Amino acid sequence: NTNDITSNDTKLLLDFFKKEVYTKKDLMNLFDVSDKTITGYMNDGYLGFTQVGRVILYSPLDIINFMMMNHHNPYRSEVVS
Repeated sequence: NTNDITSNDTKLLLDFFKKEVYTKKDLMNLFDVSDKTITGYMNDGYLGFTQVGRVILYSPLDIINFMMMNHHNPYRSEVVS
């Protein structure tokens, strides 16, 4: 599967993230979506999260997995100039 992430890929991707955990507000800013949209992704099982009491946090891996599930490979091979 071309969407499989190797351990080396994961290391490279995690290096892009500066924080260990993210809040819903962080994700709303990252994806430019509403609170309700993030909640929908969580409730529908598309976005992983960690909940401790009333606090919900997202790891870089939660975000990467969400992005990989929604990734579409390019279908054209020619270079655009």
